Amino acid sequence: MDREALIHFVGGAFGGTAGTCITCPLEVVKTRLQSSRGGDCSSPSTSSSKNPIFQIIKKNSVFNHITHIIKKEGFGALYKGLGPNLVGVAPSKAVYFYVYSSSKRYWNENPALLPDSAIVHMLSAGSAGFVAASVVNPVWLVKTRLQLNEGSISIGSCIRRIYQREGVKGFYKGVTASYMGISETMIQFVLYEYFRQIVDDRIGIGINENGDKKASNFISCMVSGGVAKFFACVMAYPHEVVRTRLREENTTTKGFFSTLYRLYQEGYRSMYRGLGVQLMRTVPNTAITLGTYELVVYVLHQMNEK
Repeated sequence: MDREALIHFVGGAFGGTAGTCITCPLEVVKTRLQSSRGGDCSSPSTSSSKNPIFQIIKKNSVFNHITHIIKKEGFGALYKGLGPNLVGVAPSKAVYFYVYSSSKRYWNENPALLPDSAIVHMLSAGSAGFVAASVVNPVWLVKTRLQLNEGSISIGSCIRRIYQREGVKGFYKGVTASYMGISETMIQFVLYEYFRQIVDDRIGIGINENGDKKASNFISCMVSGGVAKFFACVMAYPHEVVRTRLREENTTTKGFFSTLYRLYQEGYRSMYRGLGVQLMRTVPNTAITLGTYELVVYVLHQMNEK
């Protein structure tokens, strides 16, 4: 691994860790909403409150689910799956940004392609998404099972149960949906590079007179990343629900397309269940991840030059 690739590897690890820690509670709520159970948390005892302000807040699904989880399982339940999430997100983002940066350099040097064009960004994002999904799928499956479990279970117990009941193949449930989700990653990074270039060119905050990045450039990375993720997530969201369904324990559903068809039969609401929570989680998560990534890469470059 050359030094430049290593810098992006470390930057990706730091960026992914920061975003995951901050947005974990919303990740738990989103996963439960996506499951076949739908995260039902109705509470007849409290729904009869006559306080209009409380009624408005109560209708908010996110608030409702968070309070339900805290009351039933304790505050710590909001961070279920954080362990495997951190174990998975650091190498996942590290591998992703390593492959993305390396692929982008490779395709930019290809005489048949225009440097930094949309096709270069698509090929780079697609390659990075495929490698990252293949490497880290077992970790994401364990994370999903932990978040869906309403009792107390350790990471080790969860891993043993999966292996005993489903074998090694069980750890790769949902990987096909992850491959389908590469389209979201490709859309996201094409838009991210496009939006960031617009911000840098029109506002002029990207490069200083010495040709180095300005500190304010990291804000543009966060804003561009968040906006790009919003559009990409809305366009490709159903694959997220399919992936969660496939990773559920004791699921009778087999195959990506059969699960997608079943969701279609249930109606568009099922296909987009949890989208609001996902946007609330993934947009700031992506902004934090990309901002931290760019900042760490910048700092490492500065340290390397000294």
